[in-house]
Amino acid sequence: MATTKTTTASKTKTATKSTASAKKTPAKKDAAKNLNDLFEDSLKDIYWAEKALVKALPKMIKNATNEKLKAAIEKHLAETENHVTRLEDCFKAIGKKAQAKKCDAMQGILDEGDSIIQETEAGTVRDAGIIAASQKVEHYEIATYGTLAAYAKILQESEALKILLQTLEEEKKCDELLTQLADTNLNSKAAKEKSVTAIRERPIHLLYLLSLGSWAPVHAASEYLAWAVVLQEPAGSALGWNDKHSVIPGAEKPESAAGREA
Repeated sequence: MATTKTTTASKTKTATKSTASAKKTPAKKDAAKNLNDLFEDSLKDIYWAEKALVKALPKMIKNATNEKLKAAIEKHLAETENHVTRLEDCFKAIGKKAQAKKCDAMQGILDEGDSIIQETEAGTVRDAGIIAASQKVEHYEIATYGTLAAYAKILQESEALKILLQTLEEEKKCDELLTQLADTNLNSKAAKEKSVTAIRERPIHLLYLLSLGSWAPVHAASEYLAWAVVLQEPAGSALGWNDKHSVIPGAEKPESAAGREA
């Protein structure tokens, strides 16, 4: 227990030093000066993201094997094309011209999706990877549309708010459908494939490294907890803990109930 307190204190001290040495980032010349600017800028981001997704989804459809998964992605492709049109309506509602600004976050997620396809053999294992990649897209979009809706509400942009909430609801439903597909039998079938040995041996090494570009470690950790359920592995093992060390930088093995009682 004393060791844990010492480690925590040491980390807190290190974090304090890092914060003290950090410098404020100077704003660009065209930086948002108020919430209206930030709202418009965020709309440009997701407008680019949705248009990029329209181009990326056909590749996922082509590489998926399960017919239900193919159908789900095809349905979302049609929805995404509609989301692009709705965003154009949002721009019109706030009196602005529809413009796209490259979304680095979506680009990173799509690049990761391509990597997952390349790193998996065609079949149930790749299907499981495609679901994981698709849900990362959905989670980003859910967060983005939720934030945009909050901005629209504060700015009293009622028409834009209505449009954004409609899209937000569709993104949530798509995410739920993907979860259902994974929970039914896709992940279980993938666990029986020989290729899953690679997932069991290096889920953290491979997918955690893939996630470094656009996702914080917490996203990686949650994904591997999901893999732990599929592979029927202890959660601690899935996160890389063993008797010697953790493969996730900075991760600590939690105390067991027996250890806490002692």
